[in-house]
Amino acid sequence: MKSIDWNNVQEATESRRLAPGGYVCGIVRAEDLPDKEYLRILFDIAEGPDKNYFRDMAERMQLNGWPYAGVLIRSYKPKAQPFFKGFLTAVEASNPGYHFANDERTLARKLVGLVLSEEEYEYNGEIRTRLRVASVRSADAIRKGDYDTPPLKKLARAAAPAAANDGFVSVDDDEDIPF
Repeated sequence: MKSIDWNNVQEATESRRLAPGGYVCGIVRAEDLPDKEYLRILFDIAEGPDKNYFRDMAERMQLNGWPYAGVLIRSYKPKAQPFFKGFLTAVEASNPGYHFANDERTLARKLVGLVLSEEEYEYNGEIRTRLRVASVRSADAIRKGDYDTPPLKKLARAAAPAAANDGFVSVDDDEDIPF
């Protein structure tokens, strides 16, 4: 192992997790992935006691390539365009005078309301939870508490084996098969 002066290394500490709920967020950056027809939108908390949550986490973890941010994917494929329009409506309502003109770069530094909820996922055979963007609202709707936080989204589990009385007849190895 290489020689490291452990006196100059800060010990990692337990970080506080964001709670499910509504947050007024600022868009850090939006990237277009035209071959996939979606925007990858990086955000951070813009108001309240959790302001700059992701930036502060990146600093604590000494991630020099920030933004370590929340990520929101918004597809603009034909079937997803109504949802994309809902996102744009929320951004425009949160930023008076702003109008999206099909340039994702103009989304940077704009406010939007996001409702975060928890979902289960599997990692190395272990069930864990993470936050996900459940819905997009205006910043004012979040400030007024005009939103619902969905309950935990459970991981779909494989169905249990069918019961013994499922309409099939058991065939033992020593029986003759009737055909």
